[in-house]
Amino acid sequence: MNRTLRNADADFVGLYNFARLLRDPRFLTALQISALWEVITVTGTCYYWRWAWRF
Repeated sequence: MNRTLRNADADFVGLYNFARLLRDPRFLTALQISALWEVITVTGTCYYWRWAWRF
């Protein structure tokens, strides 16, 4: 089987897929939830370690 990674018939899409991704409401919702999760866990971890160092 002779397969190649390049396809001469394919069109170059550039940043089109990223632009589509940033307009997708499901992606934006997932991004917001992930950012909120990071803020909560980092803040909680920092608070815990400040508390734990007292003992």
